[in-house]
Amino acid sequence: MYSSLDPFKKAEKTAKLELLIRNLCELHKKGKIDINPDIKELLQAESTKHRAHGHSSLLTAKLHQAAKQLCENNDIVIRRVDKSDLFVILNHLEYIDKVDSLLQGPSKFLHVKMNPREEIRKKVTQSIDNANASRDGVKFSPLQGHYEPGNFYGNGKTHKPGHKLRHIISQIPTPTYQLAKQLNDPITPFIPTIHALRSTDEFVDILRNTNPQGILASLDIESLWTLP
Repeated sequence: MYSSLDPFKKAEKTAKLELLIRNLCELHKKGKIDINPDIKELLQAESTKHRAHGHSSLLTAKLHQAAKQLCENNDIVIRRVDKSDLFVILNHLEYIDKVDSLLQGPSKFLHVKMNPREEIRKKVTQSIDNANASRDGVKFSPLQGHYEPGNFYGNGKTHKPGHKLRHIISQIPTPTYQLAKQLNDPITPFIPTIHALRSTDEFVDILRNTNPQGILASLDIESLWTLP
């Protein structure tokens, strides 16, 4: 559980983590160590936390026990509600049926006879080597560690009839994930932001402040990535 930090101790912890980040980056530049590209964000997030043995004042012992029982119940699946911070409790068999129906859809997924991990890894490694061979190009870190296919799961669409699932594939364990994150920095400056919004809240603020006239239309993309 987390408890509040004394302001002085919080500032001290933040300063120590900033110093740790700086030292790690210096060692990385000198080629002495390899670090996780997300290390800065992870350590900065850690600076806001305080781990203690006490219990949260928001979660009583009774609620804690109820949450534990829900997590240990194999007949249910707890998933986040799509586009929301809420959660929904689903029957386990019903969840599996909905997942199977998504995976069987030929418009979104293809059956493969072997794990494509190694083939993808070789292609990504070759692409990194080719890019790094360029004299003035961006230098990318080589692939290291163990990789797996993406993790598939579904979030509940409570606003849709039948409470369908929105399929999500987490790319974190895949060979392409870290390279994609490294590509973000050189690509971002070339992405136009004048007509781009960062969040729904920003869109709502624009509507409130500008009071637009006429008809407001919303277009939804059905299939962003189509299969060949």
